Amino acid sequence: TAYPFMATLGPIAAELRTLADREWSYCLKRLPDFSERLLNAKEFAIDSLKQFCAGQKRVIYDDIRSCLRDEEPNFPDVNGTEPDALRETLSAEAPYKGNTLQQAKYKLDTLRTRLTTMLSSVRAEAEKSLEQAQARLKAEPEFPTLPSDQQSALITPFEEALTQIKRERLAPVLRQIADRASNELLPRQLQRLAELAAAKKGGGAKGAEYVSARLIP
Repeated sequence: TAYPFMATLGPIAAELRTLADREWSYCLKRLPDFSERLLNAKEFAIDSLKQFCAGQKRVIYDDIRSCLRDEEPNFPDVNGTEPDALRETLSAEAPYKGNTLQQAKYKLDTLRTRLTTMLSSVRAEAEKSLEQAQARLKAEPEFPTLPSDQQSALITPFEEALTQIKRERLAPVLRQIADRASNELLPRQLQRLAELAAAKKGGGAKGAEYVSARLIP
């Protein structure tokens, strides 16, 4: 399944098995019937595929396959035709022949450069959004009045999200983390801050109630 073009070996292997089950005398007497066919198979299929499996072309092929699989969610965010061109290379009847894979390696490198640039930009935007949400929380007048352990508990979810952003490799997930921080995490932590501040004042004081703007019709 990893190398569909290897299917070309199926009929060759079947014929070799058939000959291997024959008496040796049959193979000697009928040699002209199959010798040229098998020599051609060795030269144009078996040897080429053995070289592919043992050489740099297989490394390039595997690298392309891994990139297309792992980076698929990021492709809508990059410009260029490299993903489609690389898919065509993998689906070619005999990509291991000629310099097809060497040319594909150049396209793969170009695609990875585009991905790196795009992810750096999306990650920076996500980090900025997280930092703004965290700053919004710290700017509340009640925040400095709380004990340090409560302040830390309120800030920790933002720090955890920032750590996740630094590790994440998919642009849609980076945006999702930033969106949740602004529209779910921040209102929740503001609400918790209001509750802690009200409890600190005592006397049945009631804190403000916070909801996400997106929940307001």
